[in-house]
Amino acid sequence: MQTVVIFGAKPAAILPAGDAIYAANAAIMGREAEAGAFAERISVASGHVLSRGLGRDADPLYRRKFETVRDSGFRRLVLFADQGKRDLASGVLAALGGTHPDGQRLVSVRESRDLVTRIGQCGYPVLDETFRRQPPRIVLRDWVEIRRARLNWLLGNGKEDVRAKYRPSTGILALLVAISEKGPDAHYILSGIGLAGRNEFLVDGRILRNKSNSAAVLPKHVQADTILLRALARRYSLSTTEAELQDILPATRISR
Repeated sequence: MQTVVIFGAKPAAILPAGDAIYAANAAIMGREAEAGAFAERISVASGHVLSRGLGRDADPLYRRKFETVRDSGFRRLVLFADQGKRDLASGVLAALGGTHPDGQRLVSVRESRDLVTRIGQCGYPVLDETFRRQPPRIVLRDWVEIRRARLNWLLGNGKEDVRAKYRPSTGILALLVAISEKGPDAHYILSGIGLAGRNEFLVDGRILRNKSNSAAVLPKHVQADTILLRALARRYSLSTTEAELQDILPATRISR
């Protein structure tokens, strides 16, 4: 059985051995040498995230993320397009040049939705009863936005998307990409992917934090990720090195 590691940017994450690694949004920053041990290395990234690392005035953290994806030596890139009218991914691909010799695949918003529904076998947007536990004004606002997005998918250009709290994180998208490519016979290990501390990154030995959203609403990606992981765990061989996910997935056995 092939072992496939899905690696996220959670600080001090264990990087277990495997046959292939799918690294989300420059998660291997500072750990490129370790990642080089994998026979197959794939970067999975958000066009929106990497675009924030471009330009003279780019945030230093996001510049490092872009540079990590560009210079990592990974053979292949799967890049998710941005939502709505923006076309940030094209600029990212142009800036990356030919740094991924086995290909740079751009996944449209439409294809991203299909990946979630086809592999995850759940609805899109990804939500459950927690949707209605938010403040009424938030529920109404989000319901209107979701209706507008669905109308765009049906009658428009299909590029609209829902808020981040109703769609999976790049880490879970990396898992969906891996499953679509490796199939049901592989074992998938999630490491550096969690449900807490989603805005924390380890850079040069320091923890850097992005701004988090209001505590009154669902946090970005968390509930969507939880729903998808529970659904995937019923059909695929998954485990995790992260203690906070072990009520959903079994613990990975790390050989010493």
